Amino acid sequence: MFNERELVINGHTIALAPKEVQLLDELTKHPGAFVSQQELLRRIWGIHHSENTHYIRILVRQLRKKIDVFDKGVIETMPKQGYRLIVDVAEDN
Repeated sequence: MFNERELVINGHTIALAPKEVQLLDELTKHPGAFVSQQELLRRIWGIHHSENTHYIRILVRQLRKKIDVFDKGVIETMPKQGYRLIVDVAEDN
């Protein structure tokens, strides 16, 4: 769960930068599906930055450093595909 500037994982609150919030927001709109680097760049930085893929790689790396301490492997990278948020499908038993 995350709000404007915080993410809560396993009871731990993590402070987020504005761009990290935007990245999580975009990935949560498509849970389990890959979102291309270019699409993320357009949505976060604007159309004029859609080829600056190093921006998104740095942002994903920063966010992983914060998240992986509590929940490893939340964001998956697929070369030539993009990124996706790994979602657990909880079964009601």
